[in-house]
Amino acid sequence: MKNVNLPPLAASFTESIRDIGYSLNTAVADIIDNSISAEATTIDIHVKNEEGEISLAIVDDGFGLEENDLVSAMRLGSKNPLEERNSNDLGRFGLGMKTASFSQCRRLTVVSSMNGNKSAAQWDLHRISKTNKWDLSVLDGNEIDQLYSIENLSENGTLILWENCDRIIDTTVEGREVYFEKLESLASHLKLVFHRFFENKKIKVRINNGDALNHFDPFGLKYDATQRLPPERVLIGDKIVDIQAYVLPHHSKLTTQEYNENAGEGGYLKNQGFYVYRGKRLIIHGTWFRMKPKSELAKLTRIKIDLPNNLDQEWKIDAMKSQATPPQIIRNKLKTLIEKFFSKSKRVYTYKGQKKSNVADSYWNRVSARDNVKYSINENHPDIDDLAKSFNQEQLSEFRLILKDIALFFPTDMFFSDYGSKPESFSDNTISDEELEERALLHMKKNNHDFTIENYISKYTNSEPFAQYSKSWEHFVEKNYAEL
Repeated sequence: MKNVNLPPLAASFTESIRDIGYSLNTAVADIIDNSISAEATTIDIHVKNEEGEISLAIVDDGFGLEENDLVSAMRLGSKNPLEERNSNDLGRFGLGMKTASFSQCRRLTVVSSMNGNKSAAQWDLHRISKTNKWDLSVLDGNEIDQLYSIENLSENGTLILWENCDRIIDTTVEGREVYFEKLESLASHLKLVFHRFFENKKIKVRINNGDALNHFDPFGLKYDATQRLPPERVLIGDKIVDIQAYVLPHHSKLTTQEYNENAGEGGYLKNQGFYVYRGKRLIIHGTWFRMKPKSELAKLTRIKIDLPNNLDQEWKIDAMKSQATPPQIIRNKLKTLIEKFFSKSKRVYTYKGQKKSNVADSYWNRVSARDNVKYSINENHPDIDDLAKSFNQEQLSEFRLILKDIALFFPTDMFFSDYGSKPESFSDNTISDEELEERALLHMKKNNHDFTIENYISKYTNSEPFAQYSKSWEHFVEKNYAEL
């Protein structure tokens, strides 16, 4: 047996890794990971688009690198993913900065400043494709001074510069709309992925000198109506995984604007499920890890899973830090918890807004047998029963047939589609206390003293629509009974 040294061909390898799967959003997020690991507090993203030629610079104020360390960091695979890392280090493979950059541009320049001393190194894929050599360029002072956005680099920090950006916008369409849509999508992505850093004011990120990005909290913690389920904890050896489930508020508890904001990009249905964080940085969200299908009744459930950064192997976190697979011990735990989480969301989502939940006489009956569910109009409801007593036998048969048809031909599919896609657009089904009092008074005058006080109180307390009354019927009935 003999060994043959076969290093990858530079031109082929660099072109291949451009298609590892990054988008603009995930690529920029990967660069920001490095800034956070370098203890940056301010990160500025500068983008210029001159007749379709796009350059993008990411500038931070973290600690810089000396030239030798910078050159080493430009090596693909500069760190072993098996090495133990600082708990605040969001990197893993030593590939992120390079592969993320190559996915979007053909020239990557990194400038690092320590106490005002700048060093710069550059990968140029055009040159590599011609020479087929791993030739890294180290820039001199004059070349550094000519770089886009170099004036924004302070005494200490790093500038990542992407030029010849051939992947950022779709060249099959004309106009700048796509360019601005990309920037808006990038802002939304960063607000979510780094929301815990933004919320705690640990870092601020700005795009093209705009205001610092606000955080998007997917768990709606600022709302009193958000429900927090008891936290859970799982040990993998001596490593801790924390699990916390939240049930977002029903649309009736929020304004339309608040409800729409909570939905997130893609809406409630898409964004239900697990939110996995590594070092408080969001890795993956909106998935049930194939443990259950997404459904309307679970769409208010979002479950936070906090991982330390030394469980990457167990969770199979990929190079882009955008995919993860829970190990079996976690899957087993989640399976035992998932139905409890789901049942809570189901109760909130199916809430109809009644002020009283113990209604004995409802207008509708729900019958469930062998996984078949049927709704029918409750013919024993006091109001319906009273009306039925006024009919002769022929009229009564016709009346009951109409009730059956009304229930049978209820537009279930249309209702489910409308309510599931935009429940907040439905009008409020509640009746004011004043209107309920008027109805009760008419009912009492019609029946005079056929009912006792106790009968009236029982009827109004336990039957629709009177059960929506927010006050006590006892005082109302006693007051008006004497005047009948």
